Amino acid sequence: MDTVTKKEQKKVEISSAEWQIMRIVWTLKHVTSSEIINLMQKKQTWSDSTIKTLITRLTKKNFLVVKKNKVAIFIPQL
Repeated sequence: MDTVTKKEQKKVEISSAEWQIMRIVWTLKHVTSSEIINLMQKKQTWSDSTIKTLITRLTKKNFLVVKKNKVAIFIPQL
């Protein structure tokens, strides 16, 4: 687990799996869950539901924000 200090100086722990998701989002800036899943499955043997769970956790921890139009777009908060 890694510790990240957010703007409010509150420390939040994220797993190495969550870090991998964040690296994709930081690199691409605006990304859909389908894009994250496709890229992660090239690196890992994780199921779609596992990756969606990680995305949900990161959203709940306020590392990702969801912009919904026709498709949910994930944007890094940091």
